Amino acid sequence: MQVTETGTVVRIEDGRAAVRIRPERSDACRSCCACQALGTGEFILWVSADGLQAGDQVTVAVPLPGVWRGIALVFAVPLAVGLAGLVAGSVWTGLQQALGLGPEATGLILGGGLALAAFLAARAEDRRFDLAHQPHVVEVRRPR
Repeated sequence: MQVTETGTVVRIEDGRAAVRIRPERSDACRSCCACQALGTGEFILWVSADGLQAGDQVTVAVPLPGVWRGIALVFAVPLAVGLAGLVAGSVWTGLQQALGLGPEATGLILGGGLALAAFLAARAEDRRFDLAHQPHVVEVRRPR
């Protein structure tokens, strides 16, 4: 899902353009209200500056990732993997003997290690997803 926002390019830095979005003109911004909560009254969205100049009026497509995707990645997957590791470690007698620990300690070590690995993998996937779903300009109107 994505929304489109209209704004003005206010500056170009390092190949990126800062686009000022006026929250009062945007349905998506009005439903969020983060700008008003922060007291800024405006929102700056960074996009690729390919062919843009300060002062250009642009329409930007902003991908909106599903909330459930983030919850599953950051919480549900590491929790499920950690619990599976906890159970596996507590019944895996070979690992218990190799570590010289009891079932509870082995389960905690295996579950914690797997949960941490799953969380780090989820963070890496989330960053990859964010890079692939950046806001992009769909229309440019130059002032005359």
